[in-house]
Amino acid sequence: MLFWTVVFFTFYLVIFAKGNPMYNNIIKTGELTIKLYEQGKTEKEINKELFDNNWPYLFYIPLVLGTFIYYINALTVDIYKYPTIGILVYLIFTMAFSKYSNNKSKNDLTTEGGRQKYREQLYKIRKRTFKGMIKQLIFLSYYGYMFYLLVFVIR
Repeated sequence: MLFWTVVFFTFYLVIFAKGNPMYNNIIKTGELTIKLYEQGKTEKEINKELFDNNWPYLFYIPLVLGTFIYYINALTVDIYKYPTIGILVYLIFTMAFSKYSNNKSKNDLTTEGGRQKYREQLYKIRKRTFKGMIKQLIFLSYYGYMFYLLVFVIR
């Protein structure tokens, strides 16, 4: 448990320092999507091409599963339980409602105007946001708290 606490603390520290790790992939995937629509490819061909370019990101699935397993195990270690329950509730709500917050307005990428609007929205995305930094600070505090519990309180 201590090992994974250090790993996750380091992971969130790197994200805090460098910004959104998916930023470059979002821009690259958006540009590829625009390019494929400009070439007149079908929806099936576009989805296949996007999957072929983004398959390495499937390795984030074990990371997500590992963090959930970590939080479930942390419930047995955490003497107050509230920080771990709070993080778990936040993650579950984030995953449940992320479907509704993404793609609020679909752009028609078959037209030049739609592609231009999509490109403008794509480049409005920032690598660092205030909300993202606050979330990373919360996660860093949580992992620091767990490190303190594991090293100094529970021996």
